Amino acid sequence: MGENVQFMLENRHTLSFCHGGRSPWSVSRDVAGEWKRVEVHDDAAMLSILAPGGSLGGSWRAETDPYREGYGLAEVQPGEYRVTIGGALCDRIGDETVEVLILHAHFVLVAGRRVHASPC
Repeated sequence: MGENVQFMLENRHTLSFCHGGRSPWSVSRDVAGEWKRVEVHDDAAMLSILAPGGSLGGSWRAETDPYREGYGLAEVQPGEYRVTIGGALCDRIGDETVEVLILHAHFVLVAGRRVHASPC
């Protein structure tokens, strides 16, 4: 709790991963079997491409947003979390033959110690 959670998306596919924005991710916590967002962040309104072999990193500070109620966010506390990144496999921007992907990586946030994430 209170530490930065860092994560990275690595494109190991032969096609590019096309996504919106520079930070196309969100963090959610499992609240009674339902995934609830715990953060919102500003992002550039743009289309980006992650080429095969490329990577995209991000980080999130594991603490409750003081304005969370205005955004409808869940409180940050020990529990199961996931990072979600949405996009599509494509050859280029404007490619009409895309395969939409929603990627998830789960991690457990425990007070006082670090825990590694695992893809799911």
